[in-house]
Amino acid sequence: INAEYGSSGINAEYGALFKQFFGLSESCFHSLFVEFTFESECLRHMISKILGYLIILGASAFKIPQILKILSSKTVQGLDFNMYYLEMWVYSLTIVRSYLGAFPFSTWGDSVFIALQDSVILFLMFYYSKSLNSKFWAGSLGYLILMAVCLSGVIPESVFIPLMGFNIPIAIISRVPQIWKNYQNKSVGPLSALTFGLNSSGALARVFTTLQELDEPLLLISYCISCCLNGIITFQILYYGSTSKTSRTKTTTHAVKTAKTGKSLKPVKTTKPVKTTKPLKSTTTKSSTPAKKVHKTK
Repeated sequence: INAEYGSSGINAEYGALFKQFFGLSESCFHSLFVEFTFESECLRHMISKILGYLIILGASAFKIPQILKILSSKTVQGLDFNMYYLEMWVYSLTIVRSYLGAFPFSTWGDSVFIALQDSVILFLMFYYSKSLNSKFWAGSLGYLILMAVCLSGVIPESVFIPLMGFNIPIAIISRVPQIWKNYQNKSVGPLSALTFGLNSSGALARVFTTLQELDEPLLLISYCISCCLNGIITFQILYYGSTSKTSRTKTTTHAVKTAKTGKSLKPVKTTKPVKTTKPLKSTTTKSSTPAKKVHKTK
């Protein structure tokens, strides 16, 4: 037990880990875990950190439903290539800027997992469209080399600060075509409501963590736009998905009724004689009354 805090304190080793993991100052740590006074500023900081790590945990599976949906349907029809391609660059730029700026990992760790999952979706789009050629592999290698160079610090951090402004138009360009495509087709293809719903809620949570921990207005605006656009796509998936299910149900019910009616058609009553294929009864059948004997005469 840490002698400095007396009987109400906690183990010094675990206390140091807590302060490091959640980025707490000595005064905030003392307020939250020793005196239990829960000062508002320290409490908001603690909530922001917990929320940030929860976002990272959720981001590790953000796009898994979308990936599984593509694998099960074995098609990428209805998906907009530019949406995932541009989104991958948005998160890649966020990773470089945050890493070089020494931002807390809790404020940008989700970008790593989302960028990785976007690359998997892009691979599946090339695979199912039978476009895995040399250009694809050359582009992938070029992307990896560029990211390695940027993260190494060869390029000054000051270069990436104004580039963050491009995240805003890129975020808009990456989503608006998909929204318009869904509206035109009145269908969403293999898009996953869970994926875009989590993306929207994650961006909303990032607004809070950015306000609390960072002074990055461009990053804040980018998260706000991402939250709105992903929310629109989520609504489209739920709306057009339910509409298509209803139409399919009506079509199936009508087909079943038609099939049943065709099998159980009842003959229509009519006064006209109905032709039959059954053989007529012979007229030589014996009568129920005995016939009179006819005596032949010579």
